[in-house]
Amino acid sequence: MSGIELHFSNRSESLVEILAEHLSEPNGRPLQPELILIQSKAMERYLSLELADRLGIAANLDFVFPEQLLKRLLARPNQDRFPFGRASLAWMIFDLLPELRDRPGFEDLQAYPDLDQERRCYRLALRIAALFDRYLIYRFDWIEKWTRGETESQPGWQPLLWRALLERFGATSTCRASFALYNTRDEIDALAEALVRAESLFS
Repeated sequence: MSGIELHFSNRSESLVEILAEHLSEPNGRPLQPELILIQSKAMERYLSLELADRLGIAANLDFVFPEQLLKRLLARPNQDRFPFGRASLAWMIFDLLPELRDRPGFEDLQAYPDLDQERRCYRLALRIAALFDRYLIYRFDWIEKWTRGETESQPGWQPLLWRALLERFGATSTCRASFALYNTRDEIDALAEALVRAESLFS
C-alpha cells in the first residue's frame, strides 16, 4: 500500500489491532524492519507486548521518535549532528557552565558542589540536557518564549542558559517534533502532508 493511511480511535486496543493486521501482511522486504513511530519508551514496550500477544512474536520492528524520523528523512551525507539533541546539548552545556556560573542569574548553580571537577560538571550537564530535551517536547511554549528573550515570567538560570546555547550554536530558533503538537485531524493531516513533501524533496 502506498501513501499514508490514518486510523482514529479513542481505544488503544483498536489501533493495536489495526497495526497487527498490517504487520501480518508480507511487505515484500523480509529483511527491512517495520518502522513504527512512538512518543515514549513506554509506548514501545506496550506495543511490543501487545503485538507479540496477537502475532506470536514481535521482531524486526524499528521504533523511532518523531525527531529521529525527521532527521532520517532530511539526512545528508556528512551533515553536522543535530545540535539540540540530548548528547550535543550535554557537551555544549558542559563547555558553557564554567563560563556562566559566576554571572548574575546563575546563583543556584553556584551552590552545586564541586563544579570545578569535570566529572561532576559533566554529570550536571547531562541532567540539564535531559531537562531541556523534555522541554523541547512537552513545554515548547517555554522554549519559544526563552528564544524570543521573554524571560520575565520565568526568572532564573534556565532561560539564560538556553539563550547562551542559542548564541553558541549560532541559531535563532529551534523546533522539536512532538505528538503533543498534533491534536486534531487537520493538524495530523498537515503533519502527514509535510512528511510526504519532505521525503519527496530530500530523498
